[in-house]
Amino acid sequence: MAQEAKKEGPKFEFHGFVGGSLYAQDAVFNNYGQGAFFVTKQPNQDKLLFGGDARQTRLNFSLAGPKPVFGGAIPKAVAELDFFSGLNNPQSGTGTVAVAPRLRLAYAELNWGPTIFRMGQTTDLVGGSFAPASVGHIPQSVGYAAGYLGTRHLNADFVHTLPAGSDMKVELAFQVKASTTGTNDTFSGLQTAEAAGIPGFEARARLILAKMLDTYVWGHWSQRDRNGQNNTLNSGTFGDTQNTILGGAGVKVTQGPLTLQGQGYVGKNAGSEGFGGGIGQTPANNRGDAHEWGAWGQVGFNVTPEFSAWAFVGTERFTNFNDAIATFGATTPAAVRLSNVNFSGMLRYMEGGYALGLEYLHSHTRLGGVPADSRLAAPNGILDGNQLMLSGMYFF
Repeated sequence: MAQEAKKEGPKFEFHGFVGGSLYAQDAVFNNYGQGAFFVTKQPNQDKLLFGGDARQTRLNFSLAGPKPVFGGAIPKAVAELDFFSGLNNPQSGTGTVAVAPRLRLAYAELNWGPTIFRMGQTTDLVGGSFAPASVGHIPQSVGYAAGYLGTRHLNADFVHTLPAGSDMKVELAFQVKASTTGTNDTFSGLQTAEAAGIPGFEARARLILAKMLDTYVWGHWSQRDRNGQNNTLNSGTFGDTQNTILGGAGVKVTQGPLTLQGQGYVGKNAGSEGFGGGIGQTPANNRGDAHEWGAWGQVGFNVTPEFSAWAFVGTERFTNFNDAIATFGATTPAAVRLSNVNFSGMLRYMEGGYALGLEYLHSHTRLGGVPADSRLAAPNGILDGNQLMLSGMYFF
């Protein structure tokens, strides 16, 4: 008997990682557990906190094909979520064990091989092509507020890869962005970046040499409308618009058991785009620009194929502290973060997709004045905090 041929369907993939962390810390960070970037309070006494966190658990779903479209492109849909939605506010009375999901990625892709077009919520190019290695601080990296930038926006992405030899290739990427950060626009209910009425732009050039070298440069430009929609009045001394302009570079070298990687950037108003820059602060609508720079570096060594040790240091700081105080809080300088340095060390054992990581984080955060709630512990306006975290994650 003739058998009906089985109809080919799209290819489904399910990836991500699942697990949690237990931590102890002696200060209050911007967030708890896996989301710690910088210190906000240093207790004068009774310092120790102990808790757990599973919010970085990540689930990624994708469908591809089955048939080429648009001149041979393979279509693909990707959706990804984790549980970092209410960052400081667990969503029920049961606390940190009942957190809300957060949409990370949601895009449709056309892949012609060397050329890829994506439309939807994608990762910004400023994040480069690699991040600080971690087990318990993956989406909320210890590099944020310490030299590493990155987030997601609604973007149109164009990526083209050129061969440059038997083991080398060059990747060129361009992004048209719907910037959705900044302060609130009272007329539209959206934000001043959207009220600017124009997109933002990012570009990145990347060079890859087999598994040994990965290096890139990138640039970013976007704009905010200080007064928002339906308002043509000049915003005082600083005008109606404010630009975010940033540039950066990164390099990763892997040679045998040794890995060296890092990134640096310079620019202004990084806090306006939610990149983890501006040390977590957004410029007010009626104030000037905040110029800053940041850099981070990390070294890793595989003692065995499964066991490795890692050391990280990163910093972010404003070029002129007086300008930063004027931009973020002229009347309350003690509430302004001027610089931050993060030190982190990790011991990691990873086998068959399962990773155990013991990580230590020290944050050194400088304020523009003496904080009232940490006056005894930080009489010079410098907050120090320590966190020790044990994490277990299964990557699939």
